[in-house]
Amino acid sequence: MEEESKSKGWWQTLPGVLTAVAAIITAVAGLIIALHQAGILGGGGKPTSTEQGSPSQGKVEQPRPEAKPTATEEKPRPAAEPAAEAGAAPDLFVSEFSLNPSPPVQGRPVSVRIGVYNRGKAASGPFTVQWWPGENFPAAACTWRIDGLAARGGRVLTGTYEGYRSWYAKLVTKSVVDSSGEVPESNEANNVYRQTIRVARP
Repeated sequence: MEEESKSKGWWQTLPGVLTAVAAIITAVAGLIIALHQAGILGGGGKPTSTEQGSPSQGKVEQPRPEAKPTATEEKPRPAAEPAAEAGAAPDLFVSEFSLNPSPPVQGRPVSVRIGVYNRGKAASGPFTVQWWPGENFPAAACTWRIDGLAARGGRVLTGTYEGYRSWYAKLVTKSVVDSSGEVPESNEANNVYRQTIRVARP
């Protein structure tokens, strides 16, 4: 009877022992896994993954904007000046003439005003303009040097004459454009301008 009770006690305690062993095994296994994840066992950290091909899950790669060429604004070039017509030449002449005071007074200064114009189809080179108080006077009283005139261009020239030494009831003055004959023109006959004046007594 005593032996039977001992036998039953051993069988009753066996499940408890097995349960305890299973618990120990589970605990050891958990410890091993924890040590492995911590890098203590296995000699390495977490493996790194290398992306190949498609992007990794959860990441969306934004498309890069394409580089567009920048446009450079080009300013229009100024049109070239039209060339002179073949055979074109300048044509110089006196476009205006006046004296101040008018009429001049003997022995008093006189202001002279002369306009010159190029009505030709080509620009002129340099030339000289002169004015004589009387067409038969030995020397010009005013001389101007002009660098040149464009086609359809003109200049107004002014000067001062010291005054006539005598009075004149009638006197012809003379203005000459290109007095040295430097500019070849289409019309050489209109370079001299004459005007009849009188000189008053003081």
